[in-house]
Amino acid sequence: MIQQKNEATAPKKRIADEILKQIGKSVIIVFVVVAIVALCMVGWLVITSKQTELTLQSESAANQLTGFLEGYISEVEDISVNPEIIHVMTETKAGDDILKAEKMDTVRENLISIANTDTENVLSVWIADIDASVLTQSDGFTSGEGWDITTREWYKCVETRETLLTEPYIDSSTGKMILSAVSPVSDASGTIIGAAGIDISLEHMTDVMSQYKIGKGGYILLLSGSGTFLYHPQNDIIQKNIADINVSKNVRDAVLSGEEAFLRYTVNGTPKYGAVKTAGTTGYIILSNMPLLEYYSLLIGMIIALVFIFIAGALLIAFSIKSSAKNLTKPILELN
Repeated sequence: MIQQKNEATAPKKRIADEILKQIGKSVIIVFVVVAIVALCMVGWLVITSKQTELTLQSESAANQLTGFLEGYISEVEDISVNPEIIHVMTETKAGDDILKAEKMDTVRENLISIANTDTENVLSVWIADIDASVLTQSDGFTSGEGWDITTREWYKCVETRETLLTEPYIDSSTGKMILSAVSPVSDASGTIIGAAGIDISLEHMTDVMSQYKIGKGGYILLLSGSGTFLYHPQNDIIQKNIADINVSKNVRDAVLSGEEAFLRYTVNGTPKYGAVKTAGTTGYIILSNMPLLEYYSLLIGMIIALVFIFIAGALLIAFSIKSSAKNLTKPILELN
């Protein structure tokens, strides 16, 4: 009896298996193609969104830095055309005491007033005369004998006749990282007779940079045009040059050339993604970064989820086809 029953169901099982094989294979192929296409589309959207996030964060930080620094560039250019300052420098000759120059009291009051309008960021406002090779500041400091104006980093503004931002440096009196916005001063004939400058603390901007968080492990870096780190979450990196740390050549070249780009790069062998952005015409650079695993984490999670969905879907399809095949073959076998 059992043997007869097995013999009767064997053809039914073979037909059902054949239907499963023929139909199931086609359905699975279609299912795989759809899954691959869906994965590619979703993957592209996820990667694009991450790239956009990193780029927008870099742009946002660059815009903040640009607004911060260009405000001082505009201010020092206004100082450089002040009539009283031009008069003092015109009257001061080699060997003269600039503090005794006519209208110097008015100039000093102006410098102090400008410094007091932004005590959080401005350390001092100053003027420097070429003929007398002397500098005097809003805080009362005046350079002594032997001070050489031509040895100052900012003196190149006299040579180029253009306003500039110096490389950052540590102020010896405050210990703060500062830079100077410096503009040449010229007389009525257009001859450069000195320079006006504002010493700016970068403490506020580095605090702003530290508040930028990208995902869980990403952050923003601030560098000067020469590649010196002004902000980095690792304090031992600050004041180091990007050429002196273990980073890949592509990001080093992008920073040093001021080329804006979205890059995959490495730091100490660890792969990262980030965007290089310039802060307007200031020469300063913003670099965002995100660890590679975090960059792809959402995509990896979606791939795993899709694999599980695919496996579950394939098993469900196979079960449905086999059940349907058995039901279809039953009348055929009964006819036989």
